[in-house]
Amino acid sequence: ARQLCDFISACGCDVVVGIHAHRAGQALLNCPVPVIICLAGTDANVMLPGGGPKAQVITTVLKKAAAVVAFSDDTMTSVTSRNLVKLDDTFTIPQAVSPPPSADQAPGYSMRSSLGLPQRGTPAGGKLVVLVAGLR
Repeated sequence: ARQLCDFISACGCDVVVGIHAHRAGQALLNCPVPVIICLAGTDANVMLPGGGPKAQVITTVLKKAAAVVAFSDDTMTSVTSRNLVKLDDTFTIPQAVSPPPSADQAPGYSMRSSLGLPQRGTPAGGKLVVLVAGLR
């Protein structure tokens, strides 16, 4: 964990995204930059309610996180109902979208629209980040 934090400092990272509150959280407990935690269902629905050392790590990580992301409302509710995070710092992102197979087959398709997000270039547009991961 110390080597990872040293690496993050040396690289000049501005923010780190940790996938899984328990696994990534252990390594990022003393991270020198803001951490965004992506919750897994196992974090929120098994380890946290189960108590013990894993729940303690998850609790500490969530309280220190700059933001918390869940891929379902149920997962987020299991954390927010325990008052472990500030609601302003939580985001639920759909687990998947089904874009058309190619841009040629869907003129006018917008991932932002399918997710209910403001359009690019508008004051509230922000950045759309795509996380590609092989989570089970």
